[in-house]
Order: sequence, then structure tokens, then C-alpha cells
Amino acid sequence: MRRYLWGGFTILSVMVLLPIALILLPFYVWDQGKDSSRLYDLY
Repeated sequence: MRRYLWGGFTILSVMVLLPIALILLPFYVWDQGKDSSRLYDLY
């Protein structure tokens, strides 16, 4: 029973974290690109 509960919790956490990761990943990539372009402006 505990194993079944743990599997359900894992699936639930993945279902919650996956959309959050998909939403935050473009912002993170865009932020990294912004930082690299800022480095190019310095040189």
C-alpha cells in the first residue's frame, strides 16, 4: 500500500513540476541569452 501511495505521489509531483519547468525554462534560457549579450556589449 505504501509503495502504491509513493508511486501516486511521484506521478502527482511530476504532473505538478513538469508544467512549472516548461513555463520557467524559456525564462531561464532567455535570461542566459540576455546575460551573454550583455557580455558582448562590454567587449
